[in-house]
Amino acid sequence: MKNKNRIRSISLILSLLAAASVISCGSEQTPAVTTADTTPAVTADTAAAETDAAPVYTDDMPDLDLNGYQFRIYSELWTFDNTYGAHRMMYDEYTGNPVNDVLHESTLYIEDRFNCDVVMIDGGDPFQMEGNTTNIVLGGEDAFDIAVGHDGIMRSMAQQGLFYNIYDIEQFNFDKPWWQPSKGLDFLGDLYFASSYLSFTGLHWTRALMVNKDYMRSIDLEMPYDLVREGKWTLDAMMAFVKNSSNDIDGNGNLDSTVDKIAFATGDETLYCMQESLGITPYRRTDDSIVLDLDIDRADTALTKLRELQKSGDFLLDTSTQFAEKHFMTGNLLMVYGQIGDAYNYYRECDFSYGFLPSPKYDEAQDSYLNCCTDMPWAIPNTISEEQGDIIGTVVEAMSCRNYLYVLPAYFDVAMKSRTADTADDAEMLQLIADTRILPYARSYDLRFGALIKDIFKTNKSVASYYESQKKNAEKTLKKVIAAYEDMKNN
Repeated sequence: MKNKNRIRSISLILSLLAAASVISCGSEQTPAVTTADTTPAVTADTAAAETDAAPVYTDDMPDLDLNGYQFRIYSELWTFDNTYGAHRMMYDEYTGNPVNDVLHESTLYIEDRFNCDVVMIDGGDPFQMEGNTTNIVLGGEDAFDIAVGHDGIMRSMAQQGLFYNIYDIEQFNFDKPWWQPSKGLDFLGDLYFASSYLSFTGLHWTRALMVNKDYMRSIDLEMPYDLVREGKWTLDAMMAFVKNSSNDIDGNGNLDSTVDKIAFATGDETLYCMQESLGITPYRRTDDSIVLDLDIDRADTALTKLRELQKSGDFLLDTSTQFAEKHFMTGNLLMVYGQIGDAYNYYRECDFSYGFLPSPKYDEAQDSYLNCCTDMPWAIPNTISEEQGDIIGTVVEAMSCRNYLYVLPAYFDVAMKSRTADTADDAEMLQLIADTRILPYARSYDLRFGALIKDIFKTNKSVASYYESQKKNAEKTLKKVIAAYEDMKNN
């Protein structure tokens, strides 16, 4: 039976996203998928009616009859959390989990609309996935339509020439919002693996700021939503927000979230994402190449400010693998910089209210907010036929549209837990974060300096000295990667 309260909550959250784009999927009106209790799913029409001022998008795909075609997603099992990448794109049953259930409804919708079956094929763990995919593609087998896996492994296979140039699929419209994250993965004018809203993994693994509102109110602070809207939520503004908000309760001089009140904390592995959000990008793409172009002054200024925040006693940097559970859930932390997925997986069980803010800009002159993420990207095997390319284009574009409309709001609803009066503001912040999601370019292509701030944060080195010591190796690595992709173009 479908959970009626879940359906109502999705309708609620859609109404809260007044500042967000609404998508009407399909080239013409299609009936909502229903289950045995005949409760209708949220429709594009009702969503649009609740957000009259929002623009309407369509997937622009014709309602093709694919005659029972099996659309096959070859999926890695991500061993870190025992989750298949495909299960953040589709789901083949109702489970009672709101997001999984909306994914299942989307899957049923696609299957009904195109007369096809959307299925997952188990690719095994990351190393099995790489070996199996390599053997399948090199052997010329028609075993799957798209593959989804660990970003490093997908990158490695792309550089071996195993994947099809996604830009060559004519059905894909990169002006649509579900493609926005993939735009940053363009390499020499081609795109061999994608991070899009076909899946919610990239949003799940997006780094952003989460604030304990109970703690915040206890020290007479207010959520800086208006600063965000005005484009003034900067690194300096963030530092001012948390300044002098810690309390070393046991007086031992060490910040411990089990006993002390701590203004700001993050994990060691998240600093490279803040580097990207501050616009500290080591490489610049030209019309025909990629060049090393690090703004040393910008990087050094940001690094200095973060070091000063730590010295002030208002910043805890932790290397713990259990960072999310260990700190924010104690209720003793004002603000955390972590994955939105931490809220989805853990924080919604907290007994205090919390809210969301985007990663800060470097300064007000920065064009936009940037919220860095990692992902399990997907790719198309280079063995597909022209006809198969049309099928993949049609199904993926329609699924992406559908999931952008339905799955993201359901995900937001669960992550926010919808218990506070300013839920609409947090929904707006989450949509802003989703719409400004980027991938770390250097890390996506295994280039140097992708984690520069992380690598030198706890040392006494300046950015300039570290950069000079690593520059030659970085240039060699860049030339090697460029050569690999140029060879693919020429062969």
